[in-house]
Amino acid sequence: MNLSNEDILEEISVYLHGYLKEGKISIQPFLKDIHVNINSIQDLLKIRFLIHPETISFVSLLPNRLKRFKTTTIAHKEITHSDIRGRILWQETVLERFKMGNDSSVYVTAEQNRSYDTDENLVLKEALTILHRLIYVDKLLEPFRKTTWAFEWTSLSGNLERALFKNSYIQRVSTIQTTRKQRLRAAQHRLPIYREAAALLKNYYRFIRGDYTQEELKEVLKATFILTENEDVLMELYWAIQLIKERTTDATFFLLKEGETKVAQWLDGDYEYTVSHNSTGSSDLNFLISYDELGDIDHPVITQMIEAKKWAETYSNLIFGSIYTRGLWSGRPDILIEVRHIQNGELKELVIGEVKNTDRVSYAKEGLWELSEYLHLIRTKNYNYINNEFPIRGVLCLGNVPVKETSFKQLEIRTLANQIKD
Repeated sequence: MNLSNEDILEEISVYLHGYLKEGKISIQPFLKDIHVNINSIQDLLKIRFLIHPETISFVSLLPNRLKRFKTTTIAHKEITHSDIRGRILWQETVLERFKMGNDSSVYVTAEQNRSYDTDENLVLKEALTILHRLIYVDKLLEPFRKTTWAFEWTSLSGNLERALFKNSYIQRVSTIQTTRKQRLRAAQHRLPIYREAAALLKNYYRFIRGDYTQEELKEVLKATFILTENEDVLMELYWAIQLIKERTTDATFFLLKEGETKVAQWLDGDYEYTVSHNSTGSSDLNFLISYDELGDIDHPVITQMIEAKKWAETYSNLIFGSIYTRGLWSGRPDILIEVRHIQNGELKELVIGEVKNTDRVSYAKEGLWELSEYLHLIRTKNYNYINNEFPIRGVLCLGNVPVKETSFKQLEIRTLANQIKD
């Protein structure tokens, strides 16, 4: 059976929904790899909030709806002497004059002042301010400007700018974080602009709290991974989930610090499992071979390779003003699973996963080659090759690629064509 992008999104959203909400798993390593200014699932949901049809509609209708901006009047009573401002309240004036010994210069007046800080206006101003911050300060849509849904904001952003900085009424409204009661009052207003502003804020704060549905998570994964040509990262996330699911039934994940490459950890008996993405793993593993290690080898090919390295470094410095150097070989596996003994931290098993989001056999072969290098060139921090100290297995994860066999000793081949959904 072949899995489509929709099937993959469904599988990922079903699995991640509960664990993300409970704070048991982090997709931060995958977010970092799509090279955008996104640091958390909340940022993804903010993008979903921006591109939601209700948000787009609200901003597109602003120019006409702001013409029906509502204000209220507040009456201020004032006792004056001869200086009359506002309407004279004669009944109260007579009483006040009597108290003051029939002073005919005393007047009680009522002055009407216009107020802009009504509950509904405060809600409207907050909604506009949040939208402006997400787009212009946080710049969440900037990396996606080539997409249809982000491009739509190019024309809509003018409506937002004019409403906040050109509309004299909006400018007079205070900028505050409204209360739930104020948003409830705005939600019951007869004018759509206030009802919809309240609805937008309700959704925004719901996302901030981490309260979202599986379908909403699926939609935002589609918008940020599929529609922005980040399908490779999405595929890596998919296969990481499959490998995790096969190794634990109770999913005892916990959220790790931002910036780390670890995806999840759990305990099983005497062992601790750590899953990393696009990572060389713990400090006692080495995925690097330098040219300096070849200095004692007397072979013309090796000699020429070392000379090529020196030549490139010299001319890089002359041409660009800095040296460009690289090792003979280096690696960073897509998925790395370390199994260690809880008591002493000793490595007991290593699983290296290479993911190729492809339906082409030729590209799948490249993945097999890279995986073979990982399995044979990985070393300890002391530069000793890992042979029989503990089991090392490789997993090649592919798209809908036809294969004859799916396992050979330490190698396993996984394809979407052979993947059965739970």
